[in-house]
Amino acid sequence: MTDLSTGASTPSARISLVPARAAGSQTSDTDALPPAIRRRQIQGLEWLSCLPEDMGVDDAAVAARPQVLFVHGAFAGAWCWADYFLPHFASRGVSAHALSLRGHGQSRKDVMVQAVSLREYVDDVLT
Repeated sequence: MTDLSTGASTPSARISLVPARAAGSQTSDTDALPPAIRRRQIQGLEWLSCLPEDMGVDDAAVAARPQVLFVHGAFAGAWCWADYFLPHFASRGVSAHALSLRGHGQSRKDVMVQAVSLREYVDDVLT
């Protein structure tokens, strides 16, 4: 594993996830998001973001760190990253973003998911 704060390889490192909600609850497509998560629409696509400053991280090195983009799989949306992963990375100084591909989450629904090509999903990520 790589320590994202230092870039050093640490084989014994463990990821501890920071819960943003009460134990046992999980965000879904229609739920309100945890307080530190920002939702926006860009070209009809839903983007969720959790930034280090929203998690109380005050670190001058944050701007120099790479950002992380999470993309969901089938039958999900950006919401699946909101409870644990986005806050986890942001609390460690890494700006974390999640995208709902077209036809998923709160992104545009004017498409039949069965007819969307892999290339169109790639275009969503490149947006």
